[in-house]
Amino acid sequence: MLSDAEKYKAEDEKVLKTLEAKNHLENYCYSVKNTAKEDKGKISEEDKKLIEDVTSEALQWLGSSSDKDASAFEAKQKEVEGKLSPIMAKMYQNADSNTQANTAGS
Repeated sequence: MLSDAEKYKAEDEKVLKTLEAKNHLENYCYSVKNTAKEDKGKISEEDKKLIEDVTSEALQWLGSSSDKDASAFEAKQKEVEGKLSPIMAKMYQNADSNTQANTAGS
């Protein structure tokens, strides 16, 4: 009975890790997508389209990847972040520049 509990505990931990990785990717995609939608001229329309395309593709991949393990979701997360990080950095840099300009102008 104890060995069954240990066996199920390991399975439960594996399932939990997979769900957390999947949720992390999904949350990242929606967060980036919403940030881009709320953008007020900090990034180009081309960058917004790239964000939309990359996040939509990742979310579609998520929908068809229920049989994947945590490492697959983590790899996809890295792939998506690799494509979007430069755009997000540019957006935040532009936001900081605008904030500093507004503060200096006051």
